[in-house]
Amino acid sequence: MNDSYDGTIVIRPFTREDTAIVHRYFEHLSERTRAFFPGYPFTREEAERLTGDDVDQSDTRRFLASVQSPEEETMIGYVFYWDWDKKVPWFGISVRDDYQGIGLGKKMMDFSIAEAKRHHKGGILLTTRKDNASGQALYKRSGFEMIGDDPRGELLMILNFPAKG
Repeated sequence: MNDSYDGTIVIRPFTREDTAIVHRYFEHLSERTRAFFPGYPFTREEAERLTGDDVDQSDTRRFLASVQSPEEETMIGYVFYWDWDKKVPWFGISVRDDYQGIGLGKKMMDFSIAEAKRHHKGGILLTTRKDNASGQALYKRSGFEMIGDDPRGELLMILNFPAKG
């Protein structure tokens, strides 16, 4: 856990000015954490793409969780959706290694579920590696159900939102 954490966390959308903060976030992810996102390029170029034209795409939504010090904002988590224009979009979440175990994942998950409900989604889908025990525990506590394996051999999980009637 990070000793500088004081409890004030902001979750906000990515902006075009976030390239440096996103790249620093990538640099602080361990190889173990990176392995949960196979094929994902944790590079400066990827940070530029995510904070460039991707910000304006209608089918993606990206949010960062950060803590603020007098000197700088530090990105400590990342929430993303793709296929946002679908009734049930795909979802992903990542927490910087030195901020794991303090409840940040739960806070980000609660935000993500509320955001999807606010936009009248029918639920959210995700995949997770079979060895991601902490992620699976968070997803199950949040109401996700396992519905099978995806073609890459990862677990496929869904959280359905009850229809309002």
